[in-house]
Formats: sequence, structure tokens, C-alpha cells
Amino acid sequence: MASLQGPALWVFNDATFSDQDFANIVKLGAGTKKDDASKVGKFGLGFNAVYNLSDVPSFISRNTIALFDPHKRHLPRGNPGMKIDLSLPKNRSLLKAVPLQFKPFEGVFGCALNQEQFVGYPATLFRLPFRSEEQAALSDIKKESYSPEKRRQFLAMLIKRAGNLLLFTQNVKSVEVFHLSRDERNPLNMTCLMSVTRESAISAQGPYHVLQIPLKAF
Repeated sequence: MASLQGPALWVFNDATFSDQDFANIVKLGAGTKKDDASKVGKFGLGFNAVYNLSDVPSFISRNTIALFDPHKRHLPRGNPGMKIDLSLPKNRSLLKAVPLQFKPFEGVFGCALNQEQFVGYPATLFRLPFRSEEQAALSDIKKESYSPEKRRQFLAMLIKRAGNLLLFTQNVKSVEVFHLSRDERNPLNMTCLMSVTRESAISAQGPYHVLQIPLKAF
């Protein structure tokens, strides 16, 4: 999975997945949400939007890491997905056996997988590796790759439209956008580019500031 360790979009939510949420997302669009109109992506299609950016999304919430690989190219035994319960001793040993596979989560928004007494992650953190040119050429999902310039343009677009994001969500109260330079190893050194809440006006450095960040930082 070395090809998935590069630039990625992180999505953090301070709420955790319920058991039903896990069941819904693992089914990737099955109809378990159709009777609950209070859920964003109520027809099970919301999560599938991540495939516009990435072929192999993953996330952690509570004690569980989930990975999705529709092409069956990266996970063991050709699995299209895996759900790993980190509260089980056998899976804790997996973290030690292949630490580099889980390292991209470490330290991001308080995620601490390597602590001796793992008590779970009290939030939800998605990781969406941007589709590379090589992955796009082989993808049956989407042929669009994300070069450094396209990643920068994507970030600028996100900030420009941030004021509208909260209009179409029911439970999200604030949105913040951070950037961690490609050369920076410590997630604590990420830079806040934008912050907006339902109650306040947008506070942002703006898309033009993003365009001034050197391409090598992406």
C-alpha cells in the first residue's frame, strides 16, 4: 500500500460512528438509511462521493479502522474492504507488525494508535489519498488524477465555497480547513486556512492565499 501513503485529504468529525453507522457505510450505499431522513446522505450515496478524489478511502472511529478497496488491489486476499477492531489483542499486534500502514493516522487530530493502552478514538477521521496519475490510468472508478496544482486548486475552491457548506448540512456546526506542507512531518504544525461557523462570518485567508503556497508544499 506504499502508493497510498502520499498526499491525502483528511476529514475530521468530533462525533463517533454508531453501530448502525458502521453497518450503513460498510454496505456502501445499501438502503439502510432510506427510512431515516435525518441522516445526511440518507440514500446511502453520501459516502460514495469520496471516490471522486480517491480509490482507497479509509477511516477510524471508536475502536475500528475501516478500509475500502473496490478494485481489490491493495488489501490482503483481494478483499474489497476491511474492518479492523483495534480493541482485540490480535489486531493490536497487527499495528506493531505493519506500523507503516497505519502511520498516516498517527498524530492527526489527536489520533494515537500506538499508545500502550488504546482506549479508542473518540471522534471520526477519514483519510482520502488523492488519486495519482498511475492510479487514475488503472482506475475503473474515475480517470481523473490530482497533481500538485489540482490539489491546490481543489483547496482554493473548498475555501471559496465554504460559506455555502453549512447551508446543506443538518448537524455540522462549523467547518475548518487546514494545510500540512508536504515537507512537514508533524501534524501539529498544520496551518489553519479557513474557519466558519453557523453563527459567525467566514474567517479565511482566502483562495488567493492558497494559490500563493508553493506547489512543492502539495
